Amino acid sequence: MNYFPFFIRTFRRKEGLNRAKYPQLALIALIIFSAFSCTRDNKDEIVAHHDQIVAQALKDVPLLRAFKERFPESKHFVSNITGQYGPPTWNSATPLYGRYVFWMIIPVSIDHQTFKVYLDGDPSFYLHEITAIGFLPGGRQNISVGDDIHFDAKMSMKLRATNWNFETLGIKLKKNQPVPGFSNYVAY
Repeated sequence: MNYFPFFIRTFRRKEGLNRAKYPQLALIALIIFSAFSCTRDNKDEIVAHHDQIVAQALKDVPLLRAFKERFPESKHFVSNITGQYGPPTWNSATPLYGRYVFWMIIPVSIDHQTFKVYLDGDPSFYLHEITAIGFLPGGRQNISVGDDIHFDAKMSMKLRATNWNFETLGIKLKKNQPVPGFSNYVAY
């Protein structure tokens, strides 16, 4: 679709346009279209550097580093990293006791020049219990879930202050009841 003629028609109606102004309009249009293409290239660059962005954030951001140190098996990624389809969100997830997935989600922003991650809000924590894993035809999995706990701000602060000890919140985890097939499920 060609937007240029509409722009020129609108401009003519408001100020009156003589042909001498066409080169100026062409220059303005070129600058606008260049800006959009630079944004696109930068978004592609951000996606291409996802793993570096995550690795640096795990070093620079104290909360993310603490989660990684406490849960060395955890996986980390940024969803919506470009911000094009919603705000970027940090995700950290770790398997616990062969039965649970503990998840931390935080709204973040990313400096598009330095690729530095900044926390834009409070973290949310979730504990998902997997009670059974079955297999369906074609290799698909059938997952049965048990308790699904969301930690509010007060609970999450207490959890972090006690070095992630769930029992201080009255949550007794089934530490000796692993679910068969769990390690394949969390291999994501």
